[in-house]
Formats: sequence, structure tokens, C-alpha cells
Amino acid sequence: MNEQVRELLITAKDYLQRLQAGVSNIVDFLRQGGEGKALEQIPLIIEGLKWLCEALDGTKNYHSIDIVQLNSALEEINVALENTDYILLGDVLEYELLPVLEEWFSIL
Repeated sequence: MNEQVRELLITAKDYLQRLQAGVSNIVDFLRQGGEGKALEQIPLIIEGLKWLCEALDGTKNYHSIDIVQLNSALEEINVALENTDYILLGDVLEYELLPVLEEWFSIL
């Protein structure tokens, strides 16, 4: 593994921790009635997931992470947002997205 790939994987692992914390914060906002604050953070999470998926895809020869795992959670997040169903959104983030991110972190 070359140094550039190694550094990217280290950065991705560090970023996964921050991403998990951000998702947890959104879940907390949603559970406490702070939908506005939660919705402000969603674009940041989506952008972070995009970067993370690109980084993982570019280094797929060095880990066993399947980024397709994320699709189901993203589809459910989209449905929840379209229907302004913040209970569903919190549940999807907590019970579908966070476990995927935690698994990825343990693999890296």
C-alpha cells in the first residue's frame, strides 16, 4: 500500500468518527423537537457521505467495505425527508445509517 492510499484510509477513518458524531447529533435534535437544527445538518452529512464513498471506492482494493450497503438507508432518508416524517428520519439515521458507519469504522 502506498503512502497516499494509507493516508486517505486514515483520513477516512478519522472522518467516520466525526460523521458518526454528526449523525448522532441530528438524531438528538430530532428526538428533542429541534427539526430545524437537524435539517440544517443533513446537507453536511450527505456531502460527507459522498466524500467518504468516493474515498472508499478509490481504495476498494485495500478494504472489504461495500458502499452499496448505504443505498437502503439513503433511500429511506429520502422518503422520510419527502414526507417530512422526522420520526422516521431519526429512526433511519439511528438504526440503519449509524450501524453501517460503525461497521465501516471497525473494518478500517
